[in-house]
Amino acid sequence: MKKSLLLVLLSFILISTLKAQTLDTLSSRYVGPGILYTDIIARKVPWTIKVLRVELKNPYISFEAVKAKDTYFGNERTSAMAQRRTFTGHNVVGAVNADYYDTQNGAITNIQVGNGQMYRGPQNVSLIGFDINNKPMIDICKLNSFVVSGATSLKINEVNQARGTNQLILYNFYKGTATGTDASGSEALLRPTAQWLVNDTLKCVVEKVEDKAGNMAIPAGKAVLSGNGTAASYIMDNLHAGDTVKLYMGITTSLKKIKELVGGHPRLVKNGVNYLDEALKGGEPGSSTTTPAPRTIAGISKDTTYLYLVTLDGRQTSSAGATLDDLANLMIRLGLYDAFNLDGGGSTTMVVRNNVMNSPSDGSERSVANCLLVVSSAPKAPDTLGRVGFTYNYSKFLIYSAQRLQLSTYANDKYENAAVIDPSQLSFRVSPELGKIDNSGYFTAVKTPAKGYIYLKYKNLTDSSYISLIPITKLTLPDPLVIDATKSVKLIAHVFASDESERTVATTDISWKSLDTNIAVVNATGYLMGKSEGKVKIVASFLDDVADTLEVTVLIGRGTTVVSPMDSLAGWSLSGSNVDLTASKLGVSGESKSEGAASLKVDFNYAYDPSFTNLVYLDTNIPFYGIPDTVFIDARTDTSTNQIFLVVANDQNKTFRIPASLDISGSDRFRKIPFVMKKNIPLNGVPITYPVRLTRIVVQPQYNDTRRIAGQKYSGTFYLDNLRLKYPAATNAVGVDEKKLPEGYWLMQNYPNPFNPSTVIKFRTVQEGNTSLRVYDLLGREVAVLINGRLAAGEHSATWDASRCPSGIYFYRLISGSFIETKKMLLVR
Repeated sequence: MKKSLLLVLLSFILISTLKAQTLDTLSSRYVGPGILYTDIIARKVPWTIKVLRVELKNPYISFEAVKAKDTYFGNERTSAMAQRRTFTGHNVVGAVNADYYDTQNGAITNIQVGNGQMYRGPQNVSLIGFDINNKPMIDICKLNSFVVSGATSLKINEVNQARGTNQLILYNFYKGTATGTDASGSEALLRPTAQWLVNDTLKCVVEKVEDKAGNMAIPAGKAVLSGNGTAASYIMDNLHAGDTVKLYMGITTSLKKIKELVGGHPRLVKNGVNYLDEALKGGEPGSSTTTPAPRTIAGISKDTTYLYLVTLDGRQTSSAGATLDDLANLMIRLGLYDAFNLDGGGSTTMVVRNNVMNSPSDGSERSVANCLLVVSSAPKAPDTLGRVGFTYNYSKFLIYSAQRLQLSTYANDKYENAAVIDPSQLSFRVSPELGKIDNSGYFTAVKTPAKGYIYLKYKNLTDSSYISLIPITKLTLPDPLVIDATKSVKLIAHVFASDESERTVATTDISWKSLDTNIAVVNATGYLMGKSEGKVKIVASFLDDVADTLEVTVLIGRGTTVVSPMDSLAGWSLSGSNVDLTASKLGVSGESKSEGAASLKVDFNYAYDPSFTNLVYLDTNIPFYGIPDTVFIDARTDTSTNQIFLVVANDQNKTFRIPASLDISGSDRFRKIPFVMKKNIPLNGVPITYPVRLTRIVVQPQYNDTRRIAGQKYSGTFYLDNLRLKYPAATNAVGVDEKKLPEGYWLMQNYPNPFNPSTVIKFRTVQEGNTSLRVYDLLGREVAVLINGRLAAGEHSATWDASRCPSGIYFYRLISGSFIETKKMLLVR
């Protein structure tokens, strides 16, 4: 179902099939000559959208389709391709990933044309191309190429593909240094007399012809025609060394002299309307058609004066991704008259001026097969400023009452290259009713809702932004919580503005209070620690305006406690996966036991199939008191090694897998099997919370026995006894040890460390000033900015939520004045 909407500048309302969605432009600035970069969000979907709009008639702009590694096979990051194609007078301003590809070898699935040379023929799906004057087209094409010698001609069947019977194939630099053909045909080496272009007749000189040789070398800038059967005969009869022939490397579209081209699928918009259904009916494939996913899009305006390159992030809490139908409607609202889908998912990447602007769903940038570059040849003019302005559109930033914010600015020269300015000549001003602002642009909003403007001025250049302060109206704490007295728990308060959007607020603006410090205490940064058993209420408030209360139960287990002697069938049942339950049996054994009257005895039977996993389940429902650190079960088996793990569930029925530290090995003695609770694996994607209950014991019999034969039946017996919990010793710490911290600046080790998924970093500054706290990966790439602004002297803390980052080592660096310090931390999934 399609609905018509109104676009007002770059802020508009998108009506989907479900409800209206407001999209706000957070930033819109020129990053190159005629190149406008726009950052858009939809808070309620949510969506994060990046748009690069390029003036096609700007004399300084050109495009390049780049193959990874400049070879037929191979993958490379979009940012790496952009960087290696940047040199003096040739600045890559923007780039997006392009076509679908074979993930094993990096071969593109469709046509590419780079600098006039064809990678392979088109595959009857969408593509976008540009002629030598940047005139664009979006079309679906077939190969229409041939060679003309005198009065004769012959069709070229493909480009850089394997040569078939009676086929004529053209090979160029994409293929490599040689054609790779066998000696069953003939080959001719061609030297062009002008620039390589698609849909243009090119005169070429035949430099040499070989018969029954194969694997002809491909010198730089030249091409080889390779024929088999009748095509080989044509070469030998009509192409001779020194001849001039005509070569037409064409595709079935009206645009002539095509220099750059990339493909994708499916078509989303045609002539200003949603074309997705027609494209899919016509045979174009659609990736995750009805499933929200990250997307990359290329399109053009109705008057063909603008190219649009768009990315929409997905599979993240900040951006859910889009279905292809929603994507098509969104492109129409953004002003795209014709558009099609490029490769998406983890491949989706937008680069602007060597910076990855979107948030790749893999957690880091993926290597892809090709990309489309936007190149500027404009000179740099550092002495002639073109514009100075606010980096962000603060009217859509939705600044909340009492917020403190370092305003960000940018400056461009007259060719829209980034320029450096003298900060001492940059001044700021704010409407008095909004708050105050200092000379560095550090803005402090009033505590009540207000409206007004912020202004900046640099010499004769000015900019302004409208601001409407909205109040914080709600603070929420997590569901009721169970803790013990062994370790601290970091509480997270979620703060919402009047528009129902969640806000990140300063840690110091949230105050914490325990209503009974005999039961539990909480410190200023929200670390909670139990002291004695009981129930207590914890209150969090934002600037004393909004608050919420959390009910906490403190349960303190001590020593080791037996929770099930496992000496009867009461409360236990047998099930399984890929096991013969009719031939398997759950019973008790009074003869084989570790202690007590008996043990649980399981006789199992299964047919081995290497494509399936054989699992025996003992289902139960046993509550665990408090927060144990280890579960123990005594076990033995009469067969080869069996793997065992536990499944526990919390009050919200979220389940967690607890692996064993040891296997059940064949022996006549029971073995003490430990299950460490902190090694739990969430099965529903959420961290573990307590209390929990044991719902299942899972055993994979003989899992590493390489002697098993497919189709053969196997059986055996294992025994389980004495299920017990061990509790850790209590401590008195809350959060990290803050005693005897040194005077002056300091940066503490993050806590907890290792961590998953969030950790707290504390530091101290001795004087007010600009301070930054940033996180980097092992390659030195910035992955998070935790603090970047003006801070008062004193102790501070920041929380890093690494839920979107892969496991590994990270570094965090504090810079405050002349103080610089870096520490290492470990994220463990």
